[in-house]
Amino acid sequence: MKTLNTLLFLTLSLSAFAQQGDTLGITVGSSPTFAPSNNVVLYQDINGGYLFGTNAQAQNTLTAIAQAYINLDPVLVTGALAIISRKAKGPSATESKLTFSVHNMSPTGAITYTGPPDNPTFQNVPGPASVTLASADIFFSEIDTAASAFTVVNFANPPLCTGDLAIACNLTDVKQIGDTVGFLGDATGNGLNLRYTFHRVTQPPSTFWFPTDFLFPGTNCNVAIFAITEDATSVRDLNQSTFVQGIRALAYPNPASADCRIEFELADAGEIRFELLSADGRIVQQQDWGKRIPGTYTEQIATDNLASGIYYYSISSSHGGRITRSLVVE
Repeated sequence: MKTLNTLLFLTLSLSAFAQQGDTLGITVGSSPTFAPSNNVVLYQDINGGYLFGTNAQAQNTLTAIAQAYINLDPVLVTGALAIISRKAKGPSATESKLTFSVHNMSPTGAITYTGPPDNPTFQNVPGPASVTLASADIFFSEIDTAASAFTVVNFANPPLCTGDLAIACNLTDVKQIGDTVGFLGDATGNGLNLRYTFHRVTQPPSTFWFPTDFLFPGTNCNVAIFAITEDATSVRDLNQSTFVQGIRALAYPNPASADCRIEFELADAGEIRFELLSADGRIVQQQDWGKRIPGTYTEQIATDNLASGIYYYSISSSHGGRITRSLVVE
């Protein structure tokens, strides 16, 4: 396996995605972080391809990546957002696909080892469980690499997660066809030593999850795969809604027509940002709502100029939280 000094780090200026808290729950205590130093990175291998991605000559056994989340309350995971900064079509005309999936976290789901590679001593550590709770494909042509867009995948049967969870992306099909994709991560050292980012290694007949910073020592970072969540039950009152890492939110009316009110509650003070995404992940509205103290707030957004369909509203805070939920516009 490579060490950190075999990687090139290409720091990208994507401030829209480089805000502290752009994740469901990589946490210290109750504060999650993503890119707390305001740096997002595309980790490119010197042999070609990407650390969080495909087509590196020396990474042929790496077949999937995963980002895990500390989850304290029951939530439905309805979809995933990913920031895929690069893609390139290989020589094959076949349409490749990425497969995203949701997993519970298992205390023995990943492994590390000590000793020489020809005589290792293995140790089980937390990692994605083998059971897939939900999965969905997205085709290569649907991947959006624009700076102001997420790639969106929706799960037809959203699983209810009551504890720590992981969202994985299977890269096998893209690798076999010869296409290239590259996901953004946050800067080295931002992983807070939680080891909640993973690579899957497949060496038939065996498959194992390893913490990313075990395979690539010193990286200690997160990959830009985020969760879309909904309350476990239908609610009409914000007080009945579920906190997702210090934020809970409710849009009404939903479906909306001319205008929509976003009611949200903060458990911690922070600088608040609002984003409205189209169904394909494009940012169609973005507002800074300023610094707020803990409490309940209501903001109004205009929806009369939007085409009918499904949107996602996202509220993030500098205290380290992000919640993303769906909004229907009629």
